[in-house]
Amino acid sequence: MPADWSNRYLREIVVKWFDRSQDHGDWKNVFDRFIFLWIAFDAWGSNESKAINDKMIDWAKTSPLKDVFRQIRPNLEDDLRRLHEKGEIPNHMGGPSIWLEDPHDFHRLLDVIYQIRNNLFHGHKSPDDVGDEELVTLAYRILSPIFKPSVENLRGS
Repeated sequence: MPADWSNRYLREIVVKWFDRSQDHGDWKNVFDRFIFLWIAFDAWGSNESKAINDKMIDWAKTSPLKDVFRQIRPNLEDDLRRLHEKGEIPNHMGGPSIWLEDPHDFHRLLDVIYQIRNNLFHGHKSPDDVGDEELVTLAYRILSPIFKPSVENLRGS
């Protein structure tokens, strides 16, 4: 059973964090914007799926996001290719590395973005490292437009 989006407070959590992630005036740093984006995405996904962490990510792989991805994928091609070309992304928590072998594989893409998120949130991304900044930028530039229609649906509720 999906979330009760008639709950204005819950809806506004997702919308306001997403809006903050889009605000390039106050939040120029992509690390900040990605963190805000992830808060919105996690709030939406965990409430819709009634799951958290990797189980929420597994749910998201079969959610309406996959259809959005198919529709807007041509606009994401350069960033998907660049993320693919980054090669293996280590798991700094001791698990296996991950690589976006096929830039059109939505399931794998979400796993890769989640790995980037985990590395950032668990202290393995430096705001002063150009390579780390590029990975976070790619994750942000790919996830944000995929997630935006879900936010706009909530905004219109």
